[in-house]
Amino acid sequence: MQWGSEVRGDGGVSALGGAWTRDARAGEGNPPSSDPFVEYYEQQSASPRAIAQFNNLRSNLLRMLNKAGGSAGVRVADIGCGAGTFARIWASEGAFVRGIDVNAALVRIAQQRARSEGLSIEFEKGCATDLPWPDRSFDLVVMPELLEHVADWRRCLEEAARVLDAGGLLYLSTTNRLCPKQEEFRLPGYSWYPRSIKQRCLERARTDRRHWVQHAEYPALHWFDPYMLARVLRELGLEPFDRFQIWHRYSLSTLRRNIGHAADLLSPIRLAGHLMTPSTRMIGRKATV
Repeated sequence: MQWGSEVRGDGGVSALGGAWTRDARAGEGNPPSSDPFVEYYEQQSASPRAIAQFNNLRSNLLRMLNKAGGSAGVRVADIGCGAGTFARIWASEGAFVRGIDVNAALVRIAQQRARSEGLSIEFEKGCATDLPWPDRSFDLVVMPELLEHVADWRRCLEEAARVLDAGGLLYLSTTNRLCPKQEEFRLPGYSWYPRSIKQRCLERARTDRRHWVQHAEYPALHWFDPYMLARVLRELGLEPFDRFQIWHRYSLSTLRRNIGHAADLLSPIRLAGHLMTPSTRMIGRKATV
């Protein structure tokens, strides 16, 4: 994966603080397999595809962090960590890792898997809009496929920026309302629907139209685009990089570097690219002081 398709195979779509949030404490004491949502992500998180994609993403982020020596000593926060696959990949290479998720059952799975691998990772149940960590605690904050499920998504980004150290990176992937193709609903062109119709679809999907929803237990509450998120990241003191800026500067693929360079030179190419990609992928680099 050269900064391509997203995967959150370890359950990161469990919403941290949103209208679709389910408090997993009600299921404490039950085996993970008693919940289809937990069972699905417990299995997906161990898939070779998920592990390969997370390994690739780790290599790409290290390149952006200019860590030629590897992950050792890198401080990583995985927000919406799910079953902890990405966190364990970092910790296995010597990173200092903390993970948080709203789903207690998935957090228990993450803790069990880390213990079985002899990894020291602090996983905890909590909310992305109220992180338990001090300011400037991490070199890297990752939020794959999380932001669209958080009711107060702006607060989520503010908290991520707060715990990020100067020069550190925030990585996020989320929805892209510019592209008519999406993976949330079995409804054609859903991302282009007006907000009022999207809200009605969400309400129906929670009641008598569950079959509208694809694999996501909690469909997206919010639909973003790279231009809007870039503005918000700047307001939070982060220098934004969209998919094509990342390709231009950091991809190992000559083709992708050339596409990224063309998008940097000609804004219509960048717009066309965003219209053709179902997700938004962004990096925010916190200014050094």
